[in-house]
Amino acid sequence: TAAFAVLRLDPTERLSVTVSGRYDDPDRYDGEGTARASARYDLGAGFSVAAAYGQGFKTPSISQTACDFCFPMVPAALQPERAEGADLRLGWASGDGGLDAAVTAYRIEVEDQITFVFNPDFTSTYANLDRTRSEGIEAEARARFGEGWTARLAYSWTDAMDLGTGARLLRVPEHQGAAVVGWDGRRFGGAL
Repeated sequence: TAAFAVLRLDPTERLSVTVSGRYDDPDRYDGEGTARASARYDLGAGFSVAAAYGQGFKTPSISQTACDFCFPMVPAALQPERAEGADLRLGWASGDGGLDAAVTAYRIEVEDQITFVFNPDFTSTYANLDRTRSEGIEAEARARFGEGWTARLAYSWTDAMDLGTGARLLRVPEHQGAAVVGWDGRRFGGAL
């Protein structure tokens, strides 16, 4: 069972604020309340700044609890994940909507993060990591051209660590990016 509420305020033409709260009450775990707050301010000349803070709560999935990809297949005794994070974004958009760009810095800490572990003896299981932290920077730009054409570039750098061991988190790339060219017609579209 879960319940949530969202409130959005626009105190001025340039400022919008959103706050939300959620309460999850799973059958198998203790209930947990989480909150989120965000704000966006229009700086003028196409620039805007946005900030957000939030908490998260996630129970193990059926696949993780049953340990269906584990060897030997033994149900895992997992705890729910609890997270807390924040981000800050500076954006710019041209007045005609043809070009926009943004840079975002973020940080998230997770307690009891669920991860898949493959051991040297060829056994595998899901397990909780005591505490993890991911922080980084994302940059993106998008341009719209005539006749439905668009181009998008994105890059992110992430420093993701297991705070208990000091090791980098597996399956979290340090550098990643994308370059996309797309076309959207009236009946068909595509991207490369």
